[in-house]
Amino acid sequence: MRLRYMNFSFIQIWYFIQVVESGSFSSASRYLDMTQSALSKSIQSLENSIEIQLFSREGKNLTLTEAGKYLYLRWKELLRDVEQSLYEARKYPGGSQNSIRIGTLDSHRPETYLLDYLSRFYAAHPSCEVEIESIPTDQLRKRLLEGAFDVAFTVRYEAEYGTWPDCGIQIIHECPHTVCMLPTNPLADREELSIHDLAEMNLVVISDLYLPTYNHMLHDLFARAEKQPRIVFQTANANSQVYRLHHDTDVFICDQFHRDYGLASLVYRPIAETRSGVAMIWNKALQRPELQDFLALF
Repeated sequence: MRLRYMNFSFIQIWYFIQVVESGSFSSASRYLDMTQSALSKSIQSLENSIEIQLFSREGKNLTLTEAGKYLYLRWKELLRDVEQSLYEARKYPGGSQNSIRIGTLDSHRPETYLLDYLSRFYAAHPSCEVEIESIPTDQLRKRLLEGAFDVAFTVRYEAEYGTWPDCGIQIIHECPHTVCMLPTNPLADREELSIHDLAEMNLVVISDLYLPTYNHMLHDLFARAEKQPRIVFQTANANSQVYRLHHDTDVFICDQFHRDYGLASLVYRPIAETRSGVAMIWNKALQRPELQDFLALF
């Protein structure tokens, strides 16, 4: 492509898209807070630069040419990709310093423990961008250690049984482990359960291949009762455990922050004298003031 065709800017493309979507230069100029004359000149300059007529001007009617229709669709997609690429780039080293990159578990409900802290942080740092991404447990650990996240929120047993070199760890919420079961389970009428109660239950667990820390936690729990967990099915992740409760004695162990906790079609009971919850883990090498202020909230 000849370079003279490239003598235009993203802002001109943005103006063009706003004119199309507003339906007129006058409406677009009000939205963009600029004079109609300046907007018209910018679009005319764009047409001259690319040597393509974008609008058919017939009296007061504003109609896209066929070329204009094509460029509207392609350029809108282009700007969306540019915006997304900038968002993604901030997650990597060298990205925006005035931002905090947070990773959470896709099997958790992070809104139950993060919203209040985020509201307080935004009040103190209104210009700081907070980016939150929910992903599986194994990916969360990998991306935090690689530097893609500044801080991660994960299930407690991940912090206690996993290895987190050069990271700080803090338990921010505590709760007992919880048994999830069908309403027809013989334990469903109890208010609280013990590990001994689970000895005859069929456990749906997360495979050791995908999440070894879950199995470490599970075996430690049952060791207190001098029992071995009776495992009947292994899933690839915590999100799919709920779909494997087929029989009255099928159960899985989670906690109150699990994504499916509270489903009306299931029963949840706490396990006495157990500890689960949410752990916050962060890279101790990062000393940005905004990140330190965020961590201090907890």
